[in-house]
Amino acid sequence: MKRLVRNRLWLAGAMVMSVVIALVALGCAGEDKIVEVEKIVTVVVEKEVPVVVEKEVIKEVEVQMGGPQGHIIFNTTGIPAPSGWTSKSGGVAYWITLMNVMETLLHGGKDSFGNQLYLPNVIESWKHSSDGTTTDFTVKKGNYFHQGFGEVTAEDVVYSSNEGDPRCASQKSKDEANPVRHSGLPDGDYGCWELIDKYTVRQPWTGGHPGARGMFEITTDAYPWGVYSKKAYDDKGYEWVRDNVIGSGPYEYEVMDSDKCWTMVARQDGLEDEHVPYVERWSVCLIPEYATMLALFEAGQAHIGWIEGDDINRLLSTQPWKHAPNGGKGGHNWSWMGNYWETVHPISGEPLERIHRDNNPWICAPGPDPLKPEESDCNKVAKKFRNAMFMAIPRKDIVDSFYGGGATILSPIANLDDFIIKKYGDIWGHPNNPEGAKALFEEWKADYKAMGKNPDEITVHAWAGTGSGVRVVATEALLTHWADVFGIDWAIDTTPQKGWATAAWGGREGWRLVMDASPTYRGIQMRWDSEDWYTARSAPMGSNHGMELLMHSQVIAGKNAAWDDPVEQERLTVMDRDYLFDQGIHTGSVEGQHGTLYDSSYIQSWTDRHAGVPWWMWDPEYVTLTGKE
Repeated sequence: MKRLVRNRLWLAGAMVMSVVIALVALGCAGEDKIVEVEKIVTVVVEKEVPVVVEKEVIKEVEVQMGGPQGHIIFNTTGIPAPSGWTSKSGGVAYWITLMNVMETLLHGGKDSFGNQLYLPNVIESWKHSSDGTTTDFTVKKGNYFHQGFGEVTAEDVVYSSNEGDPRCASQKSKDEANPVRHSGLPDGDYGCWELIDKYTVRQPWTGGHPGARGMFEITTDAYPWGVYSKKAYDDKGYEWVRDNVIGSGPYEYEVMDSDKCWTMVARQDGLEDEHVPYVERWSVCLIPEYATMLALFEAGQAHIGWIEGDDINRLLSTQPWKHAPNGGKGGHNWSWMGNYWETVHPISGEPLERIHRDNNPWICAPGPDPLKPEESDCNKVAKKFRNAMFMAIPRKDIVDSFYGGGATILSPIANLDDFIIKKYGDIWGHPNNPEGAKALFEEWKADYKAMGKNPDEITVHAWAGTGSGVRVVATEALLTHWADVFGIDWAIDTTPQKGWATAAWGGREGWRLVMDASPTYRGIQMRWDSEDWYTARSAPMGSNHGMELLMHSQVIAGKNAAWDDPVEQERLTVMDRDYLFDQGIHTGSVEGQHGTLYDSSYIQSWTDRHAGVPWWMWDPEYVTLTGKE
C-alpha cells in the first residue's frame, strides 16, 4: 500500500538550491541581460530616489505616447504544444487567444448584476431572425491578419469554426488531421456556420433558437477560440499553419518553442490602430519543476508566476507580489469520472460506441431503462462507495496543509457566491462525517460481497498529472487518508493529459478519480450552466472533462427549450444538483484566490476594459508598466 510522506525540511532545502540554480541558469534562454538590469535597478532605486521618480514619469509617458515598450516574463510549469491550425489544436487554442494573438468573435464580461455581457470584437453586430432559428453576425471591416495574410472576413470565421468541428469539417481536413480536434469546439448549441457574404456569417441554432447560455461560447469568458486565416491555410498548407500561428490580435508570435518559451511581440506591421498595447513583448516560459519556477519568480527573474498552495499566502504577505486582479477564484472539486450511461448522441440520436466499465466499485454499466440508466442493482451499490469516500474527505486538513489556511472549504462544486447557493444554501456537498462514512462503507462491503466480488481486493485509481503541484500532493494525501480510514489500496496515474486524452478524455473513457477545477471557477457567476462540461453533446471529439452524464444532457435540452423561462431553468438546475448529490458523482473541496501573482514594482495596472475578465488570464494589451527598469 502506498503512503504519502511530506518532508517540508527537504522541500525548503530544495528551494534554496533552486534559487542558486535559477540565478545561474535562467528559465528563458538568452535572458542574461535581465540579471544585469536588475542590478542597476537595485542601485538606482535605493540611492537616487528623486531621479527614479522623475524617470518613471518620463517612461510612463513614453509607453503611452511612444508605442509599446518593455518586456514581461511569465513563468509557468506547463504550456501546450503550439499549433496555428484550427483542425488540429489542443489546449494551445485558448492560450493563443487569451494572449491576444488570436481574437474571439465577441468579448464577454458581466454587468453589476452578474448578467452576461456580449461586446463587439471580430463581430461588430448581430441580428436574430424573426423566428429565432438563426442569427446573422456582421464581421467588422478593416481588421487584418499578421504577416500580410489580408483582411479578416466572414470566410475566415466559417473556416475557423467549421474546419475545427468534426461535424462540419471538409473531407480534406478530416483526412489531414485524422481526427479533427479543437479544444474549444464543437458546442452542441451551435450548428455549422454558413457564409452569407464577405462580411456576414449565419449561425443556425441546433435547438431552433439560441441556447439557454446564449452566445457565451463565442466570448472571451468561455474556452475561447480565435479566428484563423483561411488564406494562410490555402496558400501554405496544413503543415505550415500547424507550426506558424497567424492571428489578427495586437500581438504576434516572435518565437514559439513549447520546450522553452513563447514570445509575443506587439505587431510590427502598423495595421493595428484599435488595440495598440502598452507592453512591447511577452514571454511565456516553461519551467517544469515547480520549485525552480518559484525560485526564479522570487529572485525577480519573472514578473508573473503561477503559484500554488500555501506559497500564495506566503508571498502575498510581503512586497512586491500581488494577485493578478482578474476576479478569478481557485476552486477545486473531486469527481468520479466515467461515462454515466449516455448511449445515444443527445442531439443527433445516433448510437454512441462507449466502454462502460464495471470492474471498479465506483462505476457500472447502464441499467435496463435507457432514460434512467442509474437505476440498476449494481449502481445502488456503487453509489454507496462513491458517497462513503466523499464523506471521508478531510477538507479542513487539506486547506491547512496545501493552501496555507488561505482557502475556504467548498462543499458544492460551484462558486460559493453563486446565486443558487445563496438562495438554497450549501446543501449539495458532502460534509466531512468520518463515522457516517465508515458505516456506509460497511454497508457497501456487505452488498459488494453479495454481488460475488471481494471488497478487500479493490484499488482506487486517480489521475493527478505530472509535476509536484497541489493536484498531485493533495490527491496523494487524500488517497493516503482513505487508505488509513478504509484499508483500501490506491494508485495514481501521472501520465500527462495529452498522453491519454484521446482514449480517456475526448474519447469518453475516463474512469479515474480526478481533482479538477470547479466548473464555476472563472470567478464570475455562471448561472450554474456547468452541465455542458460533462455531456456527450460535443461528441465525437469535443472536450467533456472526462465524463458523460445523461442527466446533464437532459437538463441542457430542458433549459434550451425553456430558454426564455428563468423559473423553469432554475427548477432544472436544482433537479440536476439533487441528482449529483444523491449519486455522489461530484463534490467540492476548496475555494480560494487563484494563484497568478505578479511583481507590482514592475507591472502597474491591468485591464480597464470591463469588469469580469476571464478567470484564467487577462488582456495583455491593457497591461501597463511602472516604468521601472
